[in-house]
Amino acid sequence: PAPVAAAPSVAKPAGKAAWDGSSPLSCAGSDDLTFENITAKASAGPLIKAAGSCKLHLKNVRLEAPVVIEAAGSAQVEVEGGSLSGTEAAISAGGGSRVNVHGTQVKGAVKKAAGGKVTGA
Repeated sequence: PAPVAAAPSVAKPAGKAAWDGSSPLSCAGSDDLTFENITAKASAGPLIKAAGSCKLHLKNVRLEAPVVIEAAGSAQVEVEGGSLSGTEAAISAGGGSRVNVHGTQVKGAVKKAAGGKVTGA
């Protein structure tokens, strides 16, 4: 009989993904995601969780939540323009993660723990 071909593996899309801000975003593993011009408001929990080796790029976003960005592991988050408004924390970085903010209006606490780094906020 003829050999049976293995089903092709389905990879997560690189670059633009389908997050529209209507639900929390989780970026993990080797995800490399970019989002632009999104306005989102959450009433509970972190709006964005970045962990593992995630690379997340946010451009001209307007985000509001109890915790806007929660970064851990070796995640790298770049925020350009727009605004982050958190009632508990705008940014919470821990575990060796890095959050770089460029020209972004940040309202709320910036928390760093266990080697987390935040620049520009």
